[in-house]
Amino acid sequence: MNGEKRGAIYTMVEDVNEDKTFNYSSHFDTMLQPNWKLNLNFNYQNLKSDNFRRVSDLLGADFAYNLNAFGGDNPYNVDDTNVEVREGDRTQYNYLLYRSSYALNASTELDLPKWNVMGSIFSSYSESQRDGKYRHHYYLNTSKGKSGIYDALDGGVKGRVTYKIDGRNFIVYNGAFFSVAPTLNEIFVNPRVNERMTPGVSNQIINSNDLGYIHRGQVLKIRLSGYYTTISNSTDISRYYLEGGGDDNSAIGAPNAFIAEVLSGADKRYMGVELGLDVKVTPTLNANLVASVGDYEYTNNPKAYSYSDVDRTYFAADQEFGEANIKGLKVAGTPQKAFSLGLKYNSTKFWWLGVSANYLMDQYLDFSVINRTANFYTNPRTGDIYTATTGEYTGFDIPEANAENVAALLKQQKFDDQFMLNANAGKSFLIGKYRMGVSVSVNNILNNRDYVTGGFEQGRKSNFAASYEDNLNAEKGGYALFAPKLWYDRGTTFFANVYLRF
Repeated sequence: MNGEKRGAIYTMVEDVNEDKTFNYSSHFDTMLQPNWKLNLNFNYQNLKSDNFRRVSDLLGADFAYNLNAFGGDNPYNVDDTNVEVREGDRTQYNYLLYRSSYALNASTELDLPKWNVMGSIFSSYSESQRDGKYRHHYYLNTSKGKSGIYDALDGGVKGRVTYKIDGRNFIVYNGAFFSVAPTLNEIFVNPRVNERMTPGVSNQIINSNDLGYIHRGQVLKIRLSGYYTTISNSTDISRYYLEGGGDDNSAIGAPNAFIAEVLSGADKRYMGVELGLDVKVTPTLNANLVASVGDYEYTNNPKAYSYSDVDRTYFAADQEFGEANIKGLKVAGTPQKAFSLGLKYNSTKFWWLGVSANYLMDQYLDFSVINRTANFYTNPRTGDIYTATTGEYTGFDIPEANAENVAALLKQQKFDDQFMLNANAGKSFLIGKYRMGVSVSVNNILNNRDYVTGGFEQGRKSNFAASYEDNLNAEKGGYALFAPKLWYDRGTTFFANVYLRF
């Protein structure tokens, strides 16, 4: 106002990830015998990932300040004396990630009258690195410039054995044992602000097996299989805001801070059975049934760590919490049981119509790691478990943090079973020598908005007293201030596709 430039208090920003990938592949195929083939494959990939936050709207102001409001208004980049940013400028964080990988695979397949055998062996080598463009005020020596290189060597074997009962019935075994290098997101604890690598991060080991029966009839097609897969030494990182202040509500006796919560060395097991049926009811009408019944859970108690973006003079920002008691908890992110029944009509006049009914079961909430450590029930002031007390903001009675009360409070939430109805239709046209097609689909026809597609426990106040009080307040008709964050299905959605083939 009055000719003075106005600095923004609030702005709109966007997180940008721009990847540039160069990929080179080479393949060699040969027949050693009429029924025996050999394949050699080489692949090189180079990734450059540019990551930054950009000012998208100043909301009427002339500029904003590239200052950390949660860090004493220190500049996000102490090397830049100009802290004013405008629309389109980068702000808060700015870094590059590099990854190059080399992979070699050799496979062979032998086809015999009653057997088909395929085997492959492969290996890969990768290098990963961070290059920070801002010198962060908390990490003056570890935020700007290139980090050390994280290198990983992988290898493994895969195989498939098929026994041909006859021309329509087969028994198939698939097996694999291999390692996988950690992703860029798993290697660096918080790449937005520093180059710190995750403690204990290393290659995952995957052991996968499935055995199935296949029937390929003219009227009936069947696939029945059972699978058992283990994943060892996985790393999970969650990043969120922790409310601290050094009081009993603090998870780690820290001031308010953004933290990275690390779960290192986790083992998971996936097992189950799957059934697929396809029945040709008439020459133009097909019915299909798909059923999947699985059990996906954690099988060990891995180590938990936290890393906080705070001034190092306040407290020890890196902390190991010991074991996270997650053995037996379910893997979140997908229904563990699912059933689908569908019908599809294919007209002789090149149009089709399909409908499917789906029932989804046993989907679980993702858990807070720190809540599953001894830190959750240990009072930071006394070093002992929380004793019975009175709620800080409700006045409700809070019991002692004994094993029974802690287990009840931390029971993993299972979402309600859900029913979904979908439909799709399409038609193709011959236009001269070209073919054109149109297809449409409608998902969630019944507009079921109660379907939770995912969610996670909050760890903002990661201690027994605060969590118990929050939950008790909700049970008595109030609101849980830090209830789990949930994502819901969008309801009925429509999709249309048009293609021209020439």
